[in-house]
Amino acid sequence: MAPSDSRPWRLLLSRLRRSDPARIRGDELLVAHDSNVADRLLREGLIAYGPREDYVPPDCEHGCLPDLDFATRAPERLVGVACPNEEPCWRGRSWVRACEVISFRCGSASLFAALRQRNGLAPLHLPAPGGFTPVGLLRRRGREVPVVWSRPRPDFAHAVLGLKRQLATQGLIVLVPRPTSVTLAPLEHVAIIALPDGDDGDLELTRGLDVIDPHYRDKAAQRSEPEAEIDWITLHFATTPERHVLIVNGHDFVGFRKGDALFARLLYLAAERRFGARGGWKKKATLVADFAPQPPEESLKRADRALEALRAELIGDDVPGLTSDDQDAILKTDRGTGLVRCAVVPENISFDDSLAELTWKVHTTTTSRAGTTKLSKRQADGVDDAQMLLTQARRLGVPGLVEEVTPPPIRKRPASRSAR
Repeated sequence: MAPSDSRPWRLLLSRLRRSDPARIRGDELLVAHDSNVADRLLREGLIAYGPREDYVPPDCEHGCLPDLDFATRAPERLVGVACPNEEPCWRGRSWVRACEVISFRCGSASLFAALRQRNGLAPLHLPAPGGFTPVGLLRRRGREVPVVWSRPRPDFAHAVLGLKRQLATQGLIVLVPRPTSVTLAPLEHVAIIALPDGDDGDLELTRGLDVIDPHYRDKAAQRSEPEAEIDWITLHFATTPERHVLIVNGHDFVGFRKGDALFARLLYLAAERRFGARGGWKKKATLVADFAPQPPEESLKRADRALEALRAELIGDDVPGLTSDDQDAILKTDRGTGLVRCAVVPENISFDDSLAELTWKVHTTTTSRAGTTKLSKRQADGVDDAQMLLTQARRLGVPGLVEEVTPPPIRKRPASRSAR
């Protein structure tokens, strides 16, 4: 179960590799997506109709501009194609589907503008583009790194360095159509990377950041760096009737499948990071659904145990390409403040629509042969916590209806002797 997107990014980016603006046939859009995708992309301004000369009949020997009849059989969505040569390749008209004749064009500027939010980019203005298209400004890892698109040419390295000096920036990422042998000295802090092949619109800009700052990952994975963000990990949350689903960097994670409270706690922290304020930082007591301004000692102790259980679950499976330190760093705590957060950057967190139908799995593990279910007090408390955290996550933006859940009573601390 993978993150979904309403636009055919793989097709658009693959065609941009060939030409700018990218040229896309109507039937290619149909193969890549549903029948309404062209209308949606046209309304968004992401694509525009291409000129008639973009269409060359596959069985035309002359490769000339054909005579096209769009009107006669328009209700049938058929277009008449005639060869205009004095000795035509075929007599009369051949009728083909309109989607085979109609073409679209997509410029790099509009395509990358549509991808900015998905990749956590701010708008970027280039005072003198000089063959570079602005993609966006990447504010990450304590840096502001411009990202641009270009096609290599004979003076490419010189042009890239000239752009970097013009922008007076700490680093520069240049996207190119395909891998290139052009490289620059490490001290230049310039990364030249190829467009990725993914379906979800992720430009995988961390590849460029790793070139600019090759030691960042090791530093950010340490618990002693609470403010360091994790931008090389993606989290996708989903559920099925049988189990909860957590996908980490495309890997179906073994943990959290039956643990309702564990899953809800991580889901809540991810929702706060994706949709909430203050960088997703929350008091640890919220892990046990205690949202009081000053949680009692009992809640704090339960929260510490809940946090350690989450950490243990996160390193309990081997994710290809990640170390246990990477996985442990998904959660960060700020010592002395009692705060915790999901450290994965917001644009790398996604929630599947299946979460609207989420059900708790503890009942499937405690049902007797007679069909009866009896939960222990600890299990019942875990389900109560999970339900409250799910409600909060849905209020933030996770799919599903928000249920009214009565919060548990806040235990008041006993008054001191002097106050009695």
